[in-house]
Amino acid sequence: LRQTFKDFELIVIDDGSTDNTTHIVLQNEDHRIRYIKNPVNYGLYANWNRCLQFARGEYVAIYHDHDLYDSRIVEKSVNILSKHPEVSFVFTAIQTIDSDQRILQTWAEEWLPSFTPGQKVARRIARRWSSFICAATAMVRREAYDKTGGYAEDLGLASDMEMWVRLCSIGDVAYISEPLVKITIRSPSSLTSQVTWHDIQSLAKIQRINWTRAYTGNWPMLTLGKILCSIRRDIGYLTFLARAIIKTDTDLVQESIDIIKKECLTSTRGFAWLMRISITIYVLRAILPSYRLLKKLSFYTFKRALYKVWVSFNRNHL
Repeated sequence: LRQTFKDFELIVIDDGSTDNTTHIVLQNEDHRIRYIKNPVNYGLYANWNRCLQFARGEYVAIYHDHDLYDSRIVEKSVNILSKHPEVSFVFTAIQTIDSDQRILQTWAEEWLPSFTPGQKVARRIARRWSSFICAATAMVRREAYDKTGGYAEDLGLASDMEMWVRLCSIGDVAYISEPLVKITIRSPSSLTSQVTWHDIQSLAKIQRINWTRAYTGNWPMLTLGKILCSIRRDIGYLTFLARAIIKTDTDLVQESIDIIKKECLTSTRGFAWLMRISITIYVLRAILPSYRLLKKLSFYTFKRALYKVWVSFNRNHL
């Protein structure tokens, strides 16, 4: 309600919450607000599709209740979409915060210009196991949603990655490098932090789908994708198995082995067997602290630092 852009409708869709959402919404007497309480809990992406069903505006942003939004995000996003009809959606950089709203990190895609052809973004997404597009920041042209259809409701937590590639197929992508949303880091007990085998399998499926869409008509890359997607799937499966082993979750370990035997390459099944040997388990637990440190540093952080050095060099010498 404090947004600098005032001509909007605010649809609050309550998917069976147990807090005081109803009271909070009803105490704000504003004609722009519509409150809809679902009769049952639809789940994440089914509820997002409910949002699309009720939205009447030319542009649609599905903003999340646990994140903090800059008062200019609607205005900046609308300005881009209204001036650039070739753009199907726009998203922004983010900052992560803890439960006390302290800023932890800024995530900005320095490689990404303000406007990028949809095909280029689609191929970038297809080559990744995770998305660089934060769904909580995106504003999408309503016409684009009408063409692509709603979010897939059976592809787990990463279903939005499949939607971005669909949207890229019908338009370009705009990016605001200024962080306009503060994303709250989930606690380990949070529903959206509890990754399941369904989510891991869905990620592998999404990567195959996205690769096929992103490289339609490019037969050499489509052939290469069959190999690369299989390798990436198996690495993801082995990583999830390692997580189960470290947690000493015997049921999850057995489920992991059964799935790897059924879906993965022969070499991967061999690695899975080796990972269950006592000495390997000991090594996995010993390197866990180092892995967590490496994850914090991350290859992404290294690339960002390298990119900044490169930009600085060009400015000074070219």
